[in-house]
Amino acid sequence: MKAFKYTDTLDMEPRYGNKFGTRYYKLDNKQTARLTDFIKTIKELVDEDINLNNNWSEWNEPDTNYRRVGKSANYSKYQIINDLHDQLQKGNDPTKGLIGRWNRLFKDTAYEFKLKED
Repeated sequence: MKAFKYTDTLDMEPRYGNKFGTRYYKLDNKQTARLTDFIKTIKELVDEDINLNNNWSEWNEPDTNYRRVGKSANYSKYQIINDLHDQLQKGNDPTKGLIGRWNRLFKDTAYEFKLKED
C-alpha cells in the first residue's frame, strides 16, 4: 500500500441537512505531485481497460456500496476514480470522503493508499 504524507487537515462544518462535515488533507507540493501522478496512472489504466475491452457499463454502473448522500443515484466505480482525479488535477486538497470511497473500491489491492501525518 502506498503512503503519502499530509501536513495538516482542515475540518469544515456540516452543511445544512448533513450530519457531518468535510475533512480536507493538506499535502505539500511534493506529496501532492506524487499522489496526483499515482491517481492519474490508475485512471489511465482504467480508461485503457474500458477502451480495450469495451466494458464501460462495468465501470459506469451505479454501485449500491457507494451511496451518494442527498442524491438519488449511487456512485459508479468510474465516478469514484474520476472524482478524486479531478479534485487533484484542479489543485484542490483531497477529502476524507473521496479517499474513503477510493480505498473501499480498491481494498486489498496495490491501488489502495493511505495518508499519514508528516
